[in-house]
Parts: sequence; structure tokens; C-alpha cells
Amino acid sequence: MPQYCSVPGCTNSGGHKFPEERELQLRWRVAIKRRDSTTKGLWKPGKHDVVCAAHFKEADYRVSGLLGSRKRLLPDAVPSLFLFRESSTPRSSKYSRRDDVDLSVVNNVQLEVEVGNEAEVKEESDDLDGIEPMQQEMGVHCTLLGRFGIDNLENDPKRVQYYTSFRDYEHFMLFFNCLGPAVNELNYQCLSLTPKDQLFMCLLKLRQNKEDIELSFLFEVSESTVSKIVITWINFLYFQLKDKHLAI
Repeated sequence: MPQYCSVPGCTNSGGHKFPEERELQLRWRVAIKRRDSTTKGLWKPGKHDVVCAAHFKEADYRVSGLLGSRKRLLPDAVPSLFLFRESSTPRSSKYSRRDDVDLSVVNNVQLEVEVGNEAEVKEESDDLDGIEPMQQEMGVHCTLLGRFGIDNLENDPKRVQYYTSFRDYEHFMLFFNCLGPAVNELNYQCLSLTPKDQLFMCLLKLRQNKEDIELSFLFEVSESTVSKIVITWINFLYFQLKDKHLAI
């Protein structure tokens, strides 16, 4: 019986088995972005699961034999070609589903979808009223520099490590991708921040013990939005990581 490709949406049969080396296998799992239907986390392959050759570049192979008749996958190759994704996961449906994880069991937290209505805009404005001049200067400074975000630190590993404990941007993104597609389906959706910046905000809160008002200036959202994001992500990380042993 043919073994079909493990990449979501691919119907090819045959291919390369997942590597046994744990870190390299994790990189394959992150690359194909397949979600476990039960846990909603990153899918884990069995010993017979494969990724077909269509998802590897020519540079991923060592060519040998007469006239290049033999091709062997390089030991550190990672699948990187996924042309079907754009059509199978349209951006318009990004938030069309909700995560099945029941977050209400932790402190009975009730979370809601942010809709960006006038009340939220007014709340953000009210949060700025009455703050001291130093805090006002901080808000102006952040506006001039642009919204704070993890992408701004892509080439600054020292600051990434200071803010998050991850050694650099790539290390942060490896952890983020290990959380799986469920990051796009949390019970509380802040449409003005990407999921990776929400995780970044949560790590800033936990590692730096920053006040909500300071985070609201940095990320240009209200204090109440900061609080909801942090609570949501702490609960989410707990459920996603409690049974996982990640070597990243």
C-alpha cells in the first residue's frame, strides 16, 4: 500500500521518511505546518510517514552516478516548497474557526473577540488621559519609531535575548512555529497585532515584568487589550506545552 505525502493538501505518494534526529525532525514538522486534529498542536509523524520530493529544492539533493542518474537527499535538508498553501488557506478565512481548547477551566476566564469598535477606540484614548509628562513623551517616542514588534529585532539577537530569553529571532520563530496553526485561532483575537507580536508582548510581560500601560504604548493598543492578550497567551501556552518536551 503506497504511503502518501504528509504535507497538508498534497496527494503524492512515496517520498522521504522523517529524520530520526530529533531537532531535524522538528524542523520538518514546523516546515510542513500540519496540525494534530486532536490536540490542535504540531502534528507528530509515525515511523512510516513521508514527505514527497515535490517539497524539496534541487539544492537539497546530492547528485551522483552516470549523467547524474542518482539523487540522494542531503542529511540536513528541510522541505521548503509548498505552492498549494496560498489557495488552500485564504487569508480571508484566517479567523473563521476557533480553537477547541477549553480555556475556561483556568480561572474561568471569559474571553471575547475584539471587533475594533468605537468603544475600544474611546477606551484607548481614555487610557492616555491624565498620564504624567514622562509617559506622554514615551508614547510620542514610540509613535515616531513605529509600533514595537519582534520583526524589528530580526537582526538584533542581543535585544531578542534580553526581552524574551531566546538567543535570536530565528530561535524565537522556531518556538512560535512549534505552537502550530492554533496560534491563529485563539478565543480572544486582537486584530491589530499579529500572533507572533502577541507572543512577544506576553514574553515581555513575563520576563521584564512590564506594566500594562508601558506595553500599551509600545504596541499601540489599550491597557485592557494588553491584559486580555497576556491572559489568553498564558493559558494557551499552558495547554500547548504541558505535555510537550521541546528541544529548541
